[in-house]
Amino acid sequence: MPFRQGQGEPEVMLVTSRETKRWILPKGNPKKNTKSFMVAAEEAFEEAGLKGRASQKPFYTFDSIKRLKSGKQVPCRVRVFSLAVKKQAERWPEKGERERAWMSFAEAAHNAGEAGLVLLFLELAADPEGALARLKPLGLAAKGKSKSKPKSKAKGKLTPKDPPKTSKAKTKTKKKPKSAPAIKPEPKSKTKAKPKTKTKTKNGAA
Repeated sequence: MPFRQGQGEPEVMLVTSRETKRWILPKGNPKKNTKSFMVAAEEAFEEAGLKGRASQKPFYTFDSIKRLKSGKQVPCRVRVFSLAVKKQAERWPEKGERERAWMSFAEAAHNAGEAGLVLLFLELAADPEGALARLKPLGLAAKGKSKSKPKSKAKGKLTPKDPPKTSKAKTKTKKKPKSAPAIKPEPKSKTKAKPKTKTKTKNGAA
């Protein structure tokens, strides 16, 4: 489900199907050795010319019926991934086969050609702001996990506090032995050095 923040409210892009021209979401079949959210992102570009970041997990699932070119109808289960659109191309592989249009959630609910999509868009239209909050975290799940790194920074803050404590303790222990012998010779030096201090002050004055 490609989405963006429109003027005043969120918008989703729907495309028309090839056979019946119903308004649907860009979608495709699962592929071997390819993750589902990557397949969804590829289909969004091939069918609608959109590029962005797809959520790694589906946020909605509904049952639908796929009409084949032969006319046969096949029941299927659709898993919907959100796609935060960043670029919209003017040319794309299936441009001549489909139409595309940005719609509000309410407009999408009115135009969608699948009952499961109608229910989804009605739910999103009831709370547009909550809908964005519901969709964006899925697209940013990988980044959200990396935000746990500040914990290591917190540990780093604790380490510099330890050295000052040890350095203070060392300075205190060093000052005590120096101050003890320094205090004892002071009275002896004062008595002997009295005449010398007078000569120093005279020289300093000159």
